[in-house]
Amino acid sequence: MREAQLIHANYFSGGVPLNYLQHIHIRRSIECVKFADVEATTGGVNMRKNLIYLATIVIALALPLTAGDKGDAGKGKQVFEQCAVCHNADTDEKKVGPGLKGLFQRKKLTNGKEVNDGNVLGVINTGGGGMPSFADKLSQDEKDNLVAYLHTI
Repeated sequence: MREAQLIHANYFSGGVPLNYLQHIHIRRSIECVKFADVEATTGGVNMRKNLIYLATIVIALALPLTAGDKGDAGKGKQVFEQCAVCHNADTDEKKVGPGLKGLFQRKKLTNGKEVNDGNVLGVINTGGGGMPSFADKLSQDEKDNLVAYLHTI
């Protein structure tokens, strides 16, 4: 671009005589270079936007993977003592409620829903089938600890 600008500047200052076709060629070359600079700049902005968008998607997809890591299974075992009145932890045999050994290896809960942290917390919170609601009886930390413990049995 610099060379074309110098030639073009020399032409207008009278330093280099150019014919009409040379003048048109130089002028179009300069316009093409300017257009390419605009494209490169715009592309750079779009590239940054695309990278930010991609990073946001990656972070959003990674959050559910880390959400399952909350809770302390050791503390959850202590919370489970309240549940042990009705549920077995060492067998899948029914007591008053179903045995919970291997709960997260099962495909479905007794209510027919898929076994995952959200659905298990839903049963803890709402109860059902004779089980009382523990929404107000356990703190969120206690529920998270309980779910972490249920993953280990």
